[in-house]
Amino acid sequence: RAALGRNEPCWCGSGRKYKACHLGRSELAPLPDRVPWLLHKAVDFLQRRGHAVMEDVIEAAVALADSADPRAVSEALDAPIVLDVVLQELGWFETFLEERGELLPDDERLLAESWMLLERTVYEVETAEPGAGVTVRDLRTGERLDVRERTFSRAARPGMLVCARAVPDGAGHQFVGGVLEVPPGREGPLLELLDDEDGIGMLEYFAALSAPPRSATREGEAWVDCVATLRVPDPDGARDVLD
Repeated sequence: RAALGRNEPCWCGSGRKYKACHLGRSELAPLPDRVPWLLHKAVDFLQRRGHAVMEDVIEAAVALADSADPRAVSEALDAPIVLDVVLQELGWFETFLEERGELLPDDERLLAESWMLLERTVYEVETAEPGAGVTVRDLRTGERLDVRERTFSRAARPGMLVCARAVPDGAGHQFVGGVLEVPPGREGPLLELLDDEDGIGMLEYFAALSAPPRSATREGEAWVDCVATLRVPDPDGARDVLD
């Protein structure tokens, strides 16, 4: 649109400046560069649905925050994984395609439909090229994927386990919806939740990983610190016995 400044991010979602991307051009950017834009359209769809989707969004945020405290829930809402769970596991991405799919370019619609066939899983990082991408192995299937990734690849290391969703981008694969590290040896329960497509349970799993330790009695009740003051008729005799 004419009102877009030359140095503003291009409307196509490529991340490049408008002057270096689509200024004076009408064709779409390459499909891999439009993955963030496609996700933006889906998130914008959620925001426009208002109350119809808000209950699911709040439920997901409360699960990740492990609290109903408004401040904690507000912070959880900023995590990409929350809206991605609402879109994927809670079914709103399918609704987005049903109601808005015809408005997408044909190649974007076909790409989005292919995402519906892919579930979230746990990957093991095999190699990482900082700023470019990673090679990962799906712990469920053993399949190896080369994933284009600029940010996570800078911190990734071989042997690292992550929960993520690697989707086709028209040329290779990209992560969408956030990447969460999984402690080694703790992936079993998570994979069971992912097998059941239990997005809320998955968020609760990660909330429990960051929660402080909780001590309890054998009956499951919280420990309480108490101070007992004992009055005895013969303090000196009691002291001698207890010495």
